[in-house]
Amino acid sequence: MFFANILSPRCESVHGAGPLRHHSTFYAIAASKALVDGLRTALAIIAMMVLLAGSAQAEENPRSIGEHRVRSGDVSLWYKVSGSGPIAILPTPGWGPSADYLFLSMKPLEKNFTIVYLDTRATGRSERPASGSFTMDDLVRDLEALRAHLGVERPWFIGHSMGGSQVLEYTLRYSDHVRGLLLFATAPSWTYSDKSRAAAYRAAVGEQIAARRGKPGLEAAMQALGSDTPPASDEAYKAQMVAAMPVFMADPAKVANAQAAFDQVRFSTAAMKGFQQKGADLEPRLRDIKVPVLIVAGAEDGQVPWQETLVLHRNLLNSKLVLIPQAGHFVWIEQPTAVFAEVDAFLPSIGFNLPTK
Repeated sequence: MFFANILSPRCESVHGAGPLRHHSTFYAIAASKALVDGLRTALAIIAMMVLLAGSAQAEENPRSIGEHRVRSGDVSLWYKVSGSGPIAILPTPGWGPSADYLFLSMKPLEKNFTIVYLDTRATGRSERPASGSFTMDDLVRDLEALRAHLGVERPWFIGHSMGGSQVLEYTLRYSDHVRGLLLFATAPSWTYSDKSRAAAYRAAVGEQIAARRGKPGLEAAMQALGSDTPPASDEAYKAQMVAAMPVFMADPAKVANAQAAFDQVRFSTAAMKGFQQKGADLEPRLRDIKVPVLIVAGAEDGQVPWQETLVLHRNLLNSKLVLIPQAGHFVWIEQPTAVFAEVDAFLPSIGFNLPTK
């Protein structure tokens, strides 16, 4: 009707002012302006639709390479996708360090997997829970929220240290959603219900530390790690952990290997204080896990001694254990060539097709 009225040769009246004289030039100009305005509006609408479609498409692909967020309960969690191949979810340990140390040092795994690096709640770029505290149950629920968000029925899971405990607990609860596990320096439990097992763990740790006494930098690192004064800030927490790094290495001189990864790590005092409960004793339930598992551990790990890793292996009935000589808790950082070669050897043995070169 709008264009019909403008182009009509009829004379109209305005507010009862009488007939208007017909001027063809006036109508032509008005029609041209209206058409231009109409085209501009249409183009603007089309551009907006394209932008919205692109945004929706990005949101519909939570597995695309790059950084993303997922909501789990009352927190927004940050994750990063990198690599190629089947999806593998890799959470941080939960007690403070961000995922930077993982994606800056585990790049060789990305030739076999599309790795989803997760900052666990209260860590790195992920939000803190409103209550301030959280448990292993919360971390496991976060893993399931992420898996569902990714839309992957049976991803792989990778864990280091207490991150390994998370994926073991997840597998016990959601076995139908796990294709396999890669565990690095993972203990069979952090909460022993058997007092004799707890005593055996402490004794094994003591043996490892005693065997390394006298190595350069070890005593100062142990003092930093065992400080009675809790760090007052994230920066102080990071300084404490960086100073303690020789404790985690078989050879304190290898701390330099970790420098690039740990320079960019964020440490969270909120996570350190908030992680209130490390979960139930895993050891009595480990035999229920049937998926294939590769366990890689440092033979000189002072946090998860080889004796504990052996217990883990014996209870995971479908597992392979590899002990790497001259390596501690960050086994793949101290001995990267040996560790990633073991991963490459394990995967074809369970029917995993490695990419062709």
